[in-house]
This record gives sequence, C-alpha cells and structure tokens, in this order.
Amino acid sequence: MPAETTTSPPVPASAAPAEAVAPLIRGVSVLRELTDAGGTLSLSGLERATGLARSTVDRITSTLARMGYVRLDGRDAVATPRLMELGNAYLAALRLPALLSGRADALADELDESVSLAVADRDGIRFIHQATRRRAMSLSFRIGDLLPAERTAPGPLFASEWTDDDWRAWRERRASDPENRAFPAVPPRQLALPQGEFERTAAQAGRNGWALDDQLIEPGLVAVSVPVRDPRTGRIACAANVVSHTSRHTAADLRDTLLPRLRTTVTEMERALAIAPEPDPGPPPSRSAAWIGASKNELGREFIESLARGLTVLTAFGEGRAALTLTDVARATGLTRATARRALITYEHLGLVRQQPESRTFALTPRVLSLG
Repeated sequence: MPAETTTSPPVPASAAPAEAVAPLIRGVSVLRELTDAGGTLSLSGLERATGLARSTVDRITSTLARMGYVRLDGRDAVATPRLMELGNAYLAALRLPALLSGRADALADELDESVSLAVADRDGIRFIHQATRRRAMSLSFRIGDLLPAERTAPGPLFASEWTDDDWRAWRERRASDPENRAFPAVPPRQLALPQGEFERTAAQAGRNGWALDDQLIEPGLVAVSVPVRDPRTGRIACAANVVSHTSRHTAADLRDTLLPRLRTTVTEMERALAIAPEPDPGPPPSRSAAWIGASKNELGREFIESLARGLTVLTAFGEGRAALTLTDVARATGLTRATARRALITYEHLGLVRQQPESRTFALTPRVLSLG
C-alpha cells in the first residue's frame, strides 16, 4: 500500500516557535531560493533573495557544500544531484511514483502525449512524475514544481475535497497574489479569474470525476486529468494528467478521445495501489551525528552544525519509513531526541512536516520538493 498522501499545511505568518532552530530556517530559505533560480545563483543573489547577511549566506553554503548539496563555483552556488535526496525522501515515502510511474509511461507511449502524476500541496499542485513528449511549448515543468490549482487540470479535482478553511486560504492567496507571482514555474496571470468560476469548476470536477485545462497556463497547452483514489480512504491520492498541444488536440478532443483511455489506466493504477504489499524499510541516512560532529571539528564556524543536523532529519524518512515517531527519527539519524524534536518543530512551522496526532508520528509533506 502507498503511504497516505500528506498535504502541506499552511505556513503560519506568526513568528517561529521558541524551540525552532533559526539556522535551519535560514538554511531552508537558501535552498528554496536556489531551487527557484533553477539550481544556480550567485552568493550575492542569495543574499538579496533571502535578506540574510553575506556572512550568513557564506556559512550556509559552506555547510551545504560539505554535505554535498551544492558546489561553490567562484561566486556562484550550484545545486548538485545529491540535493535531490531531500525531495527523494518524500517521493520514496509516498511510494506513488514507484507504484504508478510504469503505467503512466505506458500510457504516454500509447498516446504519444505527455503524461504526469501530481499531488495536492495546499492551494497548488506539485508534479511527482512526468513522461514527457517534445512539443512546441515554451514551458517545461520539473518534478516538484508548484503550480496554482486554478490554472491546472488536477487543481479542480483536489479542490473538490477542500474544506472551508482550504477555500478561505485559497481566496486569501488569490486576493494577495492575483497574478500568481508566488509561483515562479508559471508565467504571471494576465486575465482576472471571474468571481466564482473556480468554485464552479471544482464542483463540476467532483461530480464528473475528471477536469480539463484549456490553455490556462499558456496558449496552446491543454490537459485532461482524472483522480487516482487511495483504496484505504477513498480520497484522492494523486491525479493522472494527459497534456497535449492545440496543434494536435483541442480540449474537447482530449475529453472525447483520450479521457476514456486515461480512465482505464487510472483504474489499473487504483488496482495496483490496492494490492501493493507493505514495503521493507530502506537503508538509514548516509550521514550520522558522528559525521556531523567530525565536520564541525574540521571546519569550525564555517560549518553550521544545527543546519546539518536538521537536514539529516529529512533523510530519516523514505520507503517503508513514511510515518516516524520522534524516537524513530532520533534512532535513524543518531541524534538526541531533543535535537530531533527541535528540527521537527521547525519543519512543522515551515510546512515541511505534518504531525499525525492520533499516532504520534510525523510525515513529510509535498513542500519538501521545494528544496531541490
């Protein structure tokens, strides 16, 4: 069975909790800005983007370089492939890409169209798998890119399950950011969204069990999406999405010709989720508390120990380790319970981790994909 889909909670506007780790918050902000910049940004650019002092940026990037997450190329910080282990911890814990990507790829081959899988992240969506085809489109999206729900085909499907609080948060975001400037993966919205249109679209998507994107992101891009439901809860685990170009299909064509085949594939995906065995836990994190301590002794103040410890906590999660107790996290990382607890409190504040009160466990949210 896949891990339960965990939606990122809203990021609180209030000050961080007293027990939050300030260097970890600053380090996460650097990683987010580096990711939004496409993986390369000058140190002075990071200073401007984060509002941090240059000396702080230098120490953070020095720590990230020691951990293998960035390399310093002159005055630039460049993300390395190893940085993907943070996002991969979420994807491995989720299991949906591992269980469903083969069927998505087969559908892409059959239709000769791009097929993707997406999960909900607050009032947006994030891609967790893509089987792409080259088309004459100016936009391309990466795994983990955040898109506004109202400009995608999966968005109305996820919104059909929103609570009143979710809708309130979406309306507040729309009022404060009508052009979607907070979504760097998409171009700014040029036309205002008509009052009540997305609410009606979401309600219709919930009734129909599918949704269309008719050039909402860019001219020429069209898509159709169907929800893949978790067999345990009946709620949407992810959405399967077929994307094309108007040179090949109109949105109506997608509905009439490709939607039936997409629905067949989604039925196969849901069957795969229902029969999937429980996974065996994967290997523990490659770095230990001892390695972090040794790095601190070697590099001194240029290595931020609390940042390294905090990032190691994210890698405690993975396949077979989707929901961990505080003790589990401490054991996997070699950190003290107090240190692991403060890191988890910090990540809850940042929306990267959600606590499950009934089981006293913690799980990563899709927002971890924003770190690289």
